[in-house]
Amino acid sequence: NAFSYCKSLKQVSIPTSVTIIGCNSFSFCSSLIEITIPSSVVYIGDYAFADCTMLKQVTIQSPESKFEIRKSAFCRCTSLTQATIPSSSIINEGNIFNECPNLNDINVLPSENERINVVDGTFLLYKSEDEFDTLIWAKSDITEVSIPDYVKTIGNYSFYKCQSLKRITVP
Repeated sequence: NAFSYCKSLKQVSIPTSVTIIGCNSFSFCSSLIEITIPSSVVYIGDYAFADCTMLKQVTIQSPESKFEIRKSAFCRCTSLTQATIPSSSIINEGNIFNECPNLNDINVLPSENERINVVDGTFLLYKSEDEFDTLIWAKSDITEVSIPDYVKTIGNYSFYKCQSLKRITVP
């Protein structure tokens, strides 16, 4: 909760000496617009940037080692439109972008140990064991979806506020 409810905070520069962004660190910083997380950071805690309602862009630079993002790290960032995350990210306990209805562009930075993959710019898949089998995010403006047959799990909030979605096909 280090900077929670700093409602006038617009910009944050995180130095490379920082390795952990704890739970709720910047939650409810409703004026924060953009955040770049340096490669030195290896852990982002639960709800770290939750309810940053003016946050439009998140860039997580490729980490120097194992990188973990905890549940709902960016939940309810209602202005978020673009996110860049490393493919080696370990995502624990659910969707990191739940309740972000305007997020329609996720870029995944390549890495050696890929755990995240974007399919056709529409789905974000997580690799649970040996295969990308967990759907954890879908673009909010999709109108129809065909779930790939290799998907075994659809995570909480994966299709949250996909208000134009008219048809779903599950194999």
